[in-house]
Amino acid sequence: MRILSWLRSHALLIVALTSFSWVVALNHSGLHLSVGASVEPTPISPLPTRPNSAQLLLKSPTPSTPDSSLLPDPRPRLPLNTPSPKASPKLGHFPYPQAELNTLVAIGKYGGRVEKLAPEAAIAWQQMVSAAKANKVSIVPISGFRSIDEQAMLFRDRVRRRGLEGAARSVAPPGYSEHHTGYAIDVGDGRAPYLDISQAFARSSASRWMSKNAKKFGFELSFRPNNAQRVIYEPWHWRFVGSEQALRLFATARERG
Repeated sequence: MRILSWLRSHALLIVALTSFSWVVALNHSGLHLSVGASVEPTPISPLPTRPNSAQLLLKSPTPSTPDSSLLPDPRPRLPLNTPSPKASPKLGHFPYPQAELNTLVAIGKYGGRVEKLAPEAAIAWQQMVSAAKANKVSIVPISGFRSIDEQAMLFRDRVRRRGLEGAARSVAPPGYSEHHTGYAIDVGDGRAPYLDISQAFARSSASRWMSKNAKKFGFELSFRPNNAQRVIYEPWHWRFVGSEQALRLFATARERG
């Protein structure tokens, strides 16, 4: 009996010591348990989430006003490929300035494109068209003013197909086209559109009428057969020389071309 009593008392002691060692171990691990207390789970902080694009926009700071020195210059500038008035001929073509866009006058349409000329050339053109119409001849504008940028696109396309010198035989390099001035125009026969921009246009009623009468209105053919500029014969390309301004612009071409 004494032995059984001794075992019971020592068994209780062993259990108490064992429980105490677990409490010490758990306290050491940071879970902070206490004897007789209920165990509550330690709250876990949620993982940070990545903000979506809308949240980023809402949180983005208001942009500051940019430095005026970094803004583009609002003043208009001449195209980079505008040649100097004293520039040398290029591939047989002479340099020409680009007309002021706000001075040009609409003279008609070709397809969906509005064709324009300088004011004095536009007046002479309308008079010539009216005179031709009275003689049952239909003269239509195909291409009047052409900007340097537009010319650059045409020239690049022709170079791709015919090479540099071959292209220059029929299309002037950008900055060297009479069309830049607003005083040159490609014409067609309204009754024979299949002859547009071809040497066969020379056989049309419009071409024959202009060859006899265009001079009265200040127009002349720019590129005759075997011209000194080595440009192909273009019976459709005419320039206006009926004003002092036009004569100054085309003086070199008329003298050396």
